[in-house]
Amino acid sequence: MGSGTELHRYPDTFFNYGDSEMTNRYRASLCVLLAFNSVSGRLGESKTPATKTALLLALQPTKSVYALGTDITLEFTFKNVSPRRVLATRGAGLEDVTFLSVIDERGRKVPWQGVLPATAYPNDFFVVLEPGQSVSFRQTISSSYKERGKRGLGAAYQIENSGSYRVQAVFSLAPRAYFAPVSNGAVVPEHPVFSNWARFSVVQK
Repeated sequence: MGSGTELHRYPDTFFNYGDSEMTNRYRASLCVLLAFNSVSGRLGESKTPATKTALLLALQPTKSVYALGTDITLEFTFKNVSPRRVLATRGAGLEDVTFLSVIDERGRKVPWQGVLPATAYPNDFFVVLEPGQSVSFRQTISSSYKERGKRGLGAAYQIENSGSYRVQAVFSLAPRAYFAPVSNGAVVPEHPVFSNWARFSVVQK
């Protein structure tokens, strides 16, 4: 964004913000995750929370069918549906600002196996969307077998079985005050943003 502000994923690791700031950051992420899991468990695919939002989030697999053991990649699209400038991202930031619920055909959740990098967000990670503007990016949510040695076994959600899958994302910039320095005066979304349910299949090679 060129704002000159460096924002870290773990502020307490790099700066002396104190226990209160750290606690609020982790509590906010935990609350979003718990709320997401609760809604997913109660409602399944019937609906998502009816909260007014400045952003829409669309989720789409890059393929309808993936071979088992290959990269499984999704396309994320944010669209500003408000009359004001809104802060969004050019990356998923899985388990940090974006949480996924990946469900197999038997209704079981695929666990997160990843590791969050304790580094600053990339300079181009955040983006301010003008009214009506959108941004799209792709994110691998389960790495291929050949890449796991490079990325680590827990690169993301490890899908180890063939079958049908569905996935929903929830995006949250919480607490809002923490992300305000990189917003350039734009609105930081007040509520978590829920995507549609996306579907794909995984088959044996």
